Amino acid sequence: MLKIFFFLLFFCGINAQQVESLKTLKTKHDSIETQLKLKYQEEIKGKSESEISKIYFQNLLSRSKNNRERLDHYFSAVQTFLENQKLIDPSPEGAQQEIPDKTANYSQGFPALYKEVHDFIKNRYQDRLDDYFSKSAKIHFIVQNDHSLYIEKVEGTEKEFNDLALLAFLLTSGKWESAFQRGMNVKSKFVLPVKFVVEE
Repeated sequence: MLKIFFFLLFFCGINAQQVESLKTLKTKHDSIETQLKLKYQEEIKGKSESEISKIYFQNLLSRSKNNRERLDHYFSAVQTFLENQKLIDPSPEGAQQEIPDKTANYSQGFPALYKEVHDFIKNRYQDRLDDYFSKSAKIHFIVQNDHSLYIEKVEGTEKEFNDLALLAFLLTSGKWESAFQRGMNVKSKFVLPVKFVVEE
C-alpha cells in the first residue's frame, strides 16, 4: 500500500528531464540487444552445427558486453540523477496537510507500476533470482507539482538491491501526474515497497 502525504509547491522540470535521459539510455541498449539477436539469426543461416556453435558463443560475448555496459551506464545515470535532482521549495503559505481535489496518478495505474518493477528485475537478472528472493526495499519519493519525481531515500536489506529497485522504478514506462488542490498542483509523498517474489 502506498502511503501518501501532500504539500503545496512551486514549479521545476529538471528531474523529469533526467528520468527521460535514463529511459533514452535504456532504449539505446535495448536496440543494441535486438540488433545482436537479429545478427545472430542472420549469420547462422545455412551454417553447420559447429559453425553455429561458434557464432552463438561470439554473439553471446557481444551481448554480455552490452549488458555489462548497460549496467554501468544505468547505475552511473541513476547516481547522476540523485546528485542533481531538485526539490521544489514549498509555497510561502507553508505546507497544507489536506486531502487534494485530485490525487497524484501514475498513468498506467499502480498495479502496473508494481508489475513493471518486478518484471524488470525478473527479466534482467534471471541468474540472481535466488539472491534477490529474500531482499526488499522501500523507495521514498515525491511527485512534484511539475509531474517530476524527487527521490528522498531508499531503505532496504541490501544496497545492491536498493539500487536495483530504484533503477527499475525510474525506468518504468508510465507518466506521473501531480496532485491538484485549491487550484494548483501540489506535492505528493509516496513510499513504494519493493519485495521481489518469484512466481510459481
